[in-house]
Amino acid sequence: MATSRKDAEHKTVIRYCVDRGLTPIQTKKEIESSGMYGNVSRALIYKWHKRFTDGWTDNVTQGRKKKDNLTTIKFVKKVIDEDRRQTVREVAEKTGISKSAIQRILSYDLGMSRVFARWVPRLLSEDEMNTRVAASKQFLARIDRDPDFLNKIITMDETWIHYYEPESKRQSSVWKTPGTPPPKKAKAVKSMDKVMYMVFMDRQGVLLSHAVKHGHSVNAAYYSKVIRRDLLNAIGKKRPAKIEELENVVYHHDNAPAHTAAETNLELDVLGVQRLQHPPYSPDLAPLDFAYFPLLKDHARGRKFTSEEEIRYFVHSFNSSLSKDWFTGVFDKWVERHRKCITRGGHYFEKE
Repeated sequence: MATSRKDAEHKTVIRYCVDRGLTPIQTKKEIESSGMYGNVSRALIYKWHKRFTDGWTDNVTQGRKKKDNLTTIKFVKKVIDEDRRQTVREVAEKTGISKSAIQRILSYDLGMSRVFARWVPRLLSEDEMNTRVAASKQFLARIDRDPDFLNKIITMDETWIHYYEPESKRQSSVWKTPGTPPPKKAKAVKSMDKVMYMVFMDRQGVLLSHAVKHGHSVNAAYYSKVIRRDLLNAIGKKRPAKIEELENVVYHHDNAPAHTAAETNLELDVLGVQRLQHPPYSPDLAPLDFAYFPLLKDHARGRKFTSEEEIRYFVHSFNSSLSKDWFTGVFDKWVERHRKCITRGGHYFEKE
């Protein structure tokens, strides 16, 4: 049993590497560098790499006990840490592990839940809550020192837009008379085709909505290039006063790996912008997460896009429909959320 379980782990990680577009040599290096899977022969890697590349499907979780071993849990954590916006289904597709096992690992073994479509710890530690409170106090203190502080902030985040995402239950509800049965509705699932958008926003509106090129991921190099080229160009066109005084700009983003990488920090240092601390696992304290993205997704539900160009037009139209007052209101809510974070000792309040 131990041998078959280890083989299943090897096949799972090889399949994951194939899905990421890695070559057999890159796959071997990935496995060895992780230190999690023991020795895997070159022959085995080439064998399963070719099979998965050719479309082989294999239920790598068949026969596995319901109690997930530590290696599998670490593997799932590694995958979810790469993009906390992934759904259970998407993680299952990437890893070859069943959806029920993924849900069990995320919920029970890793103690995570979804807040604003991101996986975060269900129960924050004392240190994490203290960090949230400290960040909120710092945020409010800067407002007290500088009444113009909110106008100086540029906040950034990423999200996926699917080619098709079904309407929510609320959106698909209809009025009916007493005694009549509810209308039947075929079950629909979201499309696996999607585009990642990087959105940069200030108190006046969206500065930049950047569609990540197909086949690219938002690593430090890509992110830095977008800041250096696209964001600066957008600021120059839409906020010419800010481009002249970049040292007064306060830049805000979360703690995703690409955001905290040395290359990204160097890029921001060169620009001379100030930074705004963001506490880990805190989408409820990020305006794009608690306001802009939910509304964007709400408008996208039920639409069927056939191309990236259609999605680009939709995002542009959506941005144009939002008034300056809407963005001002979001930043005002951001202030209130920091106050709530302090009064509630750092606990989440995502349902408010």
